[in-house]
Amino acid sequence: MKDHYDFSHGKRGAVMPPPPNKVPISIRLDPDVLDWFKSQVKGGGSYQALINQALREHMESGGAAMRDELARAQVRHLADAMLKTLQTLRNRSGANGPDAKALDAISEELAGAGIR
Repeated sequence: MKDHYDFSHGKRGAVMPPPPNKVPISIRLDPDVLDWFKSQVKGGGSYQALINQALREHMESGGAAMRDELARAQVRHLADAMLKTLQTLRNRSGANGPDAKALDAISEELAGAGIR
């Protein structure tokens, strides 16, 4: 080991530049998602390439799975909003009010539909 190292001509950044057809980005993933991708490439390979491949397959499929998930999320959001409105109406009508049974029935129907 030397007593002194000269870094005056050193350059900051990656030692090897990324391939010209790749764009470096910063992305936040859930830890379990990242762990799963990393576990798929043990013994060689790149988890980043695997993530890129998964995104490409999704993109080339037309994004149907994402559209379906967005639609399900919208339905869940609307159902939650409807239930909150029904609970407010139920509270205003009183426990034995004339609309209480109808509001309870609608709430049960929404809850039973599996969209919450």
